[in-house]
Amino acid sequence: MRLHPTVPYMPGETPTSFASRLARCNNITSARELLSDFGLSFGKLIDGDHDTITYLAEVAGTDPVPLLRESCRRLGNDFLLRSQILTRASLVRPSLRICPVCIAEDQQSAGGAPEGTAAYCRTVWSIQHLRTCAHHDVALVDLPTLWREAAHDFPSVLDGWSARSDAGVRDACRRPASQFERYLIRRLEGGAAQCWLDGLPFYAAARISEMMGLVATQGRRPVSKSLTSDDWAEAGRQGFLVASAGPERIERFLHDLWADYPGGRSTPAGPKAWFGRFYQWLEYETNDPVYDPVRDIIVRFVADRIPFHENERLFGKPVPYRKVHSVGTAIHQTGISEKRLRKVLVQAGHIDPGHERRVAHQVTFDATAAAALLDRLATALTTADVAAALGITWDQVKPIVDAGFLRAIDKRESATVASLFSSEDFAAFMSALRDGAVSLTSIPDGAFDLSAACRRAQCTLVNVVGLVIRRELNWVGWLPEASGFRSILVDAAEIRSRVRRVELEGYTRRQVEHVTGIPTASINALIKGGFLPATRERHPIAYHKVLLVSKEGLDRFRAQYVKLSEAAGILKLSIPAARRALDVAGIGPSLAKADFRTAFYLRGDIETFALRQCQDWDAAAR
Repeated sequence: MRLHPTVPYMPGETPTSFASRLARCNNITSARELLSDFGLSFGKLIDGDHDTITYLAEVAGTDPVPLLRESCRRLGNDFLLRSQILTRASLVRPSLRICPVCIAEDQQSAGGAPEGTAAYCRTVWSIQHLRTCAHHDVALVDLPTLWREAAHDFPSVLDGWSARSDAGVRDACRRPASQFERYLIRRLEGGAAQCWLDGLPFYAAARISEMMGLVATQGRRPVSKSLTSDDWAEAGRQGFLVASAGPERIERFLHDLWADYPGGRSTPAGPKAWFGRFYQWLEYETNDPVYDPVRDIIVRFVADRIPFHENERLFGKPVPYRKVHSVGTAIHQTGISEKRLRKVLVQAGHIDPGHERRVAHQVTFDATAAAALLDRLATALTTADVAAALGITWDQVKPIVDAGFLRAIDKRESATVASLFSSEDFAAFMSALRDGAVSLTSIPDGAFDLSAACRRAQCTLVNVVGLVIRRELNWVGWLPEASGFRSILVDAAEIRSRVRRVELEGYTRRQVEHVTGIPTASINALIKGGFLPATRERHPIAYHKVLLVSKEGLDRFRAQYVKLSEAAGILKLSIPAARRALDVAGIGPSLAKADFRTAFYLRGDIETFALRQCQDWDAAAR
């Protein structure tokens, strides 16, 4: 079926404009009504439906290919126009935009065309970012629509303007099309500009240019509602000069905003304050991943130049790395006091003298160069920390340090009086203890942790640690579930054999007391009186001498003398009863209590008295 009469399709015309002119040519109220008469949906025509446009071209007797090329086909929430992706915000809807000079030329060349069908709507006018007619260098004019349904009915909307078209042409604002607008037109026409924006979708390239230019021309906090078409055109022109040049030029743009910030570059403000509306748009108004290349440039700029807080998040993510620190941010990261941190940084040469005149966030330094030092100090362990980690007391740590098994950080580096230990050095110390050890799940017989083995072997902890680290032991075990010295197991018998010299012959005074029950004071008196022969011998482990009572001398003394408690045992009496019985029998102490702090009787006298007592009891019993 062919429609008659018809109108010719004009180059670059939108499908809705063509349908509207067909309707006007056939005295039909609107394009919507025309398509309805053919059983077609005007909404599908607006959305670029292939079948609808093809059928419209067929009834109009025109080639469908140009119509399809100019159709704005819906793709989910986006649109496809001439192979370029646009969003709803990229389109001038529901109003219409025209070039008054183009419309005037259409009407002048109408010839015998029916009234209202000569002028047509160009596809490029429907792009929000194109505000200038590149053919005439004239600002496009927005035509308001009386109701939404008439928004795409071009002749109807144009009727109200045609009455004053002559004045519109005379009053047209002359404005040359910018490089930005010509770039977008070339993209729509399939041309390549070979600039950085080519890698982004059409709508993203346009919007990035406009938002950069908006901040460049209107400041960090522009009032969008008050912006005119000229303002947006200038924003696109300025922003395109930056965005099209690529990441380096965009970084210079960001640097200028940062350097020009009235609060000072190092004030703790943040990118929202420095970059204004441009950053706010990328952070809060769109989460479209196509803008990630620009977000990455901002993130790199911040990470490379700005001493950000350790909890800073850009676009919902932590800043991936740091190149610049301030004393303030380093304090937050390390927990080191400001006074001490400044000393550390001056000593290491990271900040210059004179820093005292500036506040913490204004004193900056190379974070990469200072990273190892700051990490070393931030994770450093105090003596108490090391003692707790090893499971020993703090005074046991010093001999280990003095022996060189664990090194303390140089106090000039740490800027502190107290000893600090690098966590890496401590880890290396523990690794040296575990090196070559047998991994275990339980403690075998005869094995003890280092502290327990010291007590068993009666030696110092540093001696055992030295044996383990120097690999002088035949067997070392490791309990992964334990920590510190409790995780390292050794054979106590082997430790004893390694650390002890020749065993001393004899008893110490404490051992004598334990064996005989004689108080130490009495033992000292007996030694002094010559009843317990004793000599001074060097201790098998320590370097001091100890007083030893010979075993033979002690045996002789015990064979000859007994305490009252021992006498009571021999007589099978209580101690008071034994004392009375001995007093009655006239048997007194051989060694007086006044001289030796304990009374000692002759064993022979007690045993003879006990035998006589037994004989008397037997006789009485008979």
